[in-house]
Amino acid sequence: MQQKLSPVQKDFKQYEINKSTVEDTAIVAIYSPYKKQMQAEMNRVIGFSEVALTKEKTPET
Repeated sequence: MQQKLSPVQKDFKQYEINKSTVEDTAIVAIYSPYKKQMQAEMNRVIGFSEVALTKEKTPET
């Protein structure tokens, strides 16, 4: 039987991100290559349709 684990301590600190937040260049350098690769992949055209593909604006469940 597996032992059920549960946290003994929870630490939480909320950071506000707004226009005055300065970017951390070390963090940007880490994720920048991944971001460029993902943008290239996500912006690639994979097909065409003769009609507009629309979706009702109902909330997802």
